[in-house]
Order: sequence, then C-alpha cells, then structure tokens
Amino acid sequence: MRKTAFLHIGPPKTGTTTLQEILFQNRLELLGNQIFCPNEVNHISVFHYFSSRHTPLSQHRAILDEFFLAINENFKTYIISSEFFSSFQKNELQHVGEFFDSYNIDLKIVAYIRHPLAISISSKQEMLKKGFSLQELEKKSIGMRYSNLINRLREVFLPEQLIFRKFGDHKNGFDLLEDFCSSLQIRITDNRKAHKNQSLSLEAALILDHINEHQIIAKKRLPNVIKRISQIQGQAFVLSEEEINQLNPIINFELEWLQTNLAVSFDVFRPQGFTADMKEAIINSEKAQKILSGLPQI
Repeated sequence: MRKTAFLHIGPPKTGTTTLQEILFQNRLELLGNQIFCPNEVNHISVFHYFSSRHTPLSQHRAILDEFFLAINENFKTYIISSEFFSSFQKNELQHVGEFFDSYNIDLKIVAYIRHPLAISISSKQEMLKKGFSLQELEKKSIGMRYSNLINRLREVFLPEQLIFRKFGDHKNGFDLLEDFCSSLQIRITDNRKAHKNQSLSLEAALILDHINEHQIIAKKRLPNVIKRISQIQGQAFVLSEEEINQLNPIINFELEWLQTNLAVSFDVFRPQGFTADMKEAIINSEKAQKILSGLPQI
C-alpha cells in the first residue's frame, strides 16, 4: 500500500488554528481510519525536527518518538499541520522531501491562498492582542508574499505534489473544513468546538491599541481586557488609510502574480482605512473612556 503524507503549511491567517484544533479533537477518529496526526494541536515538534534553524526541545521528544514509530507503521495517510512550515527555505523543504521519500511515502504540500491585504489586516490584529501597538508595528511588514513562497515550493517539489486552495469568505458559503477534507479525500467529524482567533471591531482594536501604546496594564492582564472589549460591535478592523496606501503596490503585485501564475483571483477588496481623527474620536468617546477608566479593576 502506497502511503501519503499531507504537509499543511498554512500560511498564517488562513484558518490554520481552526483546522489544527479540529484535527486534534478528532485524532482518535482519524487514527481509527488509518490517518496519523502528531499528538499536539500545532505540530510544532515536527516543524522543529525539520528546521535547520531550530532544535527540538525536550518537551518535543515524546511527540517525535510517536511520529517516527507511526512512519514505520501501517497508516495510509499522515497529516502534519503548522503554519511555520511556510517560512522554510529551499534546503529545509528539501530535507522534508528527502525524509518522506526515504520511507517511500508520497508527499503533498497543502497551502491556502488568501487575499494579501486581508492577511495583513488579520496579522496586525493578532499582534495587537499580543500587546503590541500599531505604532510599534509601523515599520514591520506584516503580510504574505505568496510569490516568494510558491517559487520556493516549485523549486523543490513537482507540480503534482502542490495543492493550492483559495481561502474564501465564510459569509459567501466557503467552508474551510469541508474544503480541506475534500482536498485530502478524508472525512472528519465537524464538531467545531474551538475558534480562538475571534475578530475585533475597529473600535475595539483601536481601544486596545491605545492600551498597548500607553502600557496602561500589564500584558498578562490583556486577555481579560480583550474578552471585555471584544463585545464591542461595529465596523471590522482595518489598517490606517496611510498604511493601506503604502501596501498597495505590494498587494497589487501579489494579486497580479497569483492571477498569472495560479489563475487565482479575488473580488475587489479596498476597505476605507481609518484616519488619525477617527482614532482620536473613538478614544475620546464615552464608551472608550468608561472602559479605560475601569482598567485598574480588571
């Protein structure tokens, strides 16, 4: 029996957390169907093993021992998922390919393609939740250069080894789990117990930015603040108008590259960014001031 390994590389902000949680929650069901997944949510242990820039830590040992045993056992399918694999350089990708080839296991790389601007917006929001301010992130390029990633993959793997899927909008009927299972030709129970990366409204995000920028509370207390402000409804978070304008040349290049090289296109997505005046008005609003004045009690 020819075995297949699927390496799901994300990249970041394409629903990786959701898929990883579902794989982990259904691990026993998958094992019963001869499908092996490492016994952790994000398969960081396997990432560390293949990386030339990281060394597996002691806590990874048990996961890796089970992984190596499974490689030699009679599983028909292996699923490894970590968005960190999308950072791999050519030599690291070659290491992955050579490893599975040495065990006569067919390797498939699975990557989702999301609008680059949507990834930038989602990434910035996630960094806000980790205690960074937008000012700190001003000079950091947060986004996805699909052209670089896909060119690296194509240098190492054959076309039939690469599975590129368009990341759609759930509001338009796109179901990530259904698409993932269809691509891998597997079945997973849809329990959807976890959804960690909840989006914030623009108002909530700018209040959080103000808190981070002025270091009003310790980072360890941020989860309680986020839980409170996440209830604020309204316009979805966007980048500043200035940053969107700066990103436009890169975004347009990536969109054109994806259309030309993968025949992947997206609907026009050009949200109106916030301005300094809008931010000031939100922070000075009665709602924001009530939240800020109550922070010492959180």
